Amino acid sequence: MKCYDIYIFIICIFICSCSHNVSTETYLPPDFITTHTVEIVPLNESLLVDMPSKMWKVDSLLILGTRSADNDAHFQILSATNGTYMGNFGNIGRGNNELLDYARASINVAEKRLFATDVAGKCILIDLKDMLTNNIQQVQSYTVSYGTDAQDVYCTNDKLLLLNGYPKRFCLTDMQCRDTLAYSNDYPIITQIDDDEYKKRVYYSTSSSFAVKPNGEQFCNFTRNGMLMEIFTIKHNDIRLSKRRYFYKTKMKDLMKGDDDCIRGCSCVQATDKYIYALYYDTPINDKNALPQLGIFDWSGNEICKYEFTEKVVNFCISSTDDKVYCWIINPLGEEYLGYFDLI
Repeated sequence: MKCYDIYIFIICIFICSCSHNVSTETYLPPDFITTHTVEIVPLNESLLVDMPSKMWKVDSLLILGTRSADNDAHFQILSATNGTYMGNFGNIGRGNNELLDYARASINVAEKRLFATDVAGKCILIDLKDMLTNNIQQVQSYTVSYGTDAQDVYCTNDKLLLLNGYPKRFCLTDMQCRDTLAYSNDYPIITQIDDDEYKKRVYYSTSSSFAVKPNGEQFCNFTRNGMLMEIFTIKHNDIRLSKRRYFYKTKMKDLMKGDDDCIRGCSCVQATDKYIYALYYDTPINDKNALPQLGIFDWSGNEICKYEFTEKVVNFCISSTDDKVYCWIINPLGEEYLGYFDLI
């Protein structure tokens, strides 16, 4: 073999090996060596709130992103020790420290700050440490000139990570969204939607669940209507795909719904500095009685273990020490409550 042929051969091998690591559309379900079945301990069964859209644990408190029948605030505070109701914050409105909506709200647990932005581009940054310990609400409020269409926004080290936007899928900016520091338009290959840019954007905007590593160095995306996992690394203001795995095939009935026999996939994902926690279904969408399971992965995308339940978990959060899961439950009678279980 001539030197030129050897050179081409080596390049081809390298490209194929890289493609296999991050981009090949080969579907293999997650394979966990260890499975635990847990009973969930009730923490508060008398909350008059809507089903939480988001949950966080900050120090000894739980913050639920939900509306209550007893107040007009969007965030409800409870004790993580005994479930006692502790207060609320985040009013909806047009006032100085109010937003029209809190759909794009995230808490940086390490920095103890909540960032949220509404459909009008107004932003608030709340110092949770002062508010939770001294009942002093320090809020920075401002309006972003250009707005953002990102599905979610995470604040870390006085930078904003815009998740699932357009035309840049992932983007790291300054606090005003004026200076693009890094971005990535890397999309997975999914045969059914890959040839239609609009269909691709709709799929990822409606089927993605994100979590950011508390130190801000990595983030992940899991999808439903099928399921894949992506892990991205942020380093020196650069966003790069570090792992992609295809678990269950995407089979869409239309732009918003999967086929009846499509695997339902991931409904919620959370992250700590050690692990990624994905709440997911490995059953078809038409199986209405199925229960989810909690899969735990490391930040290299490898399976650690999974937890199975006897009741339906619809949302959850993790302690920063990776020892306890707090979750919102719907029991067989259709009643909702806040509970927890210990990680083994």
